[in-house]
Amino acid sequence: MRTTIRQIAEQSSLSIQTVSQILNGNSSAFRPDTQERVFRAARELGYRPNASARAMQSGRFGAVSLLLSTHNERSLLPSGLLDGLLDGTAANNLSLHIARLPDETLVNPEALPKVLRELSVDGLLIKYDSAAPSEMIALIEQSKFPALWLNSRETYDCIYTDDLGAGRTATEYLLSLGHRRIAYVDWLHAGHYSRDDRLAGYREAMETAGLEPYELWPQANWKIEPSFDQSDQAVQQTVQRPFIQTNADQIRTTFDWLIAPDHPTALVTYHGGMALAIYHAALLLNLRIPQDLSLITFSDQTLNPIGVDIAAMLLPQRLLGIRAIEMLLEKQRAPALHLPSCTLALELAAGATTAPPPDE
Repeated sequence: MRTTIRQIAEQSSLSIQTVSQILNGNSSAFRPDTQERVFRAARELGYRPNASARAMQSGRFGAVSLLLSTHNERSLLPSGLLDGLLDGTAANNLSLHIARLPDETLVNPEALPKVLRELSVDGLLIKYDSAAPSEMIALIEQSKFPALWLNSRETYDCIYTDDLGAGRTATEYLLSLGHRRIAYVDWLHAGHYSRDDRLAGYREAMETAGLEPYELWPQANWKIEPSFDQSDQAVQQTVQRPFIQTNADQIRTTFDWLIAPDHPTALVTYHGGMALAIYHAALLLNLRIPQDLSLITFSDQTLNPIGVDIAAMLLPQRLLGIRAIEMLLEKQRAPALHLPSCTLALELAAGATTAPPPDE
């Protein structure tokens, strides 16, 4: 049987009005000892607030929803980002709901508004890394529902990481060590903005230094399926898969540019799975890292699945989640106003895979 406010009032010897105000957050007018009497009585009686009634009184549900696509590759959810969202909601006394919806619903002009109403939340966090349906974007815009895009570079109402600056910083770090033959390596056909931005940052740094960018797009004979999941287990699988499916001679052929004349002395790779694959290939080619070849990449967390810290630009996923909640709360206060885009810098973790270039 649900405990009522009347029972708490009787237990604490206070009026129903006093108990109601304190339990609903309007406690500033009452002495601390009075507040404690109410809370103590509520605990003893096992009181649980009626969320529906509170929502009707305040016009708020005290919850936000994270919208994901049913296509996992379009809505990857790093653990650090989820931690940040949970920390951000907890700090603001909110709950986080997760909604995975098919594109057919998200582009339906009748279904999407209905879903937004039924979610019973005060705001929407959209995690759509690529291929977001234009119809969905337009419908959410038309709904005037408080919404914020995560890890997506939109004109406004979004928060994302500065991958352009990170690509530049990673390259500048290698330049500061004395490298001049620095190559950028990517074999992933991704649609996320970070792919273009990291490469653009690399190009900027090389051109500013008066050097010719050197871009490599290896076409392997074996199938590799890189993952944005940078957990140790995922990276291990990404690295091991090609070496299970092929032999050393094929690997040497695929990565023979590492030992060609005027070969690069340093590499910037799009993500950690590529860095680990190249690390293994370098060992087969009798290259020492970092003495013969320096290596830096981009990752959600420190990469050390083989006992070596891979140099990386670390994505601030937890901070992104916390800041996203703060921005969404700001958006709720003025849903009709567009918030300027927010970008977060990546942090350089030097690791153990970079060093000055070898003497030649």
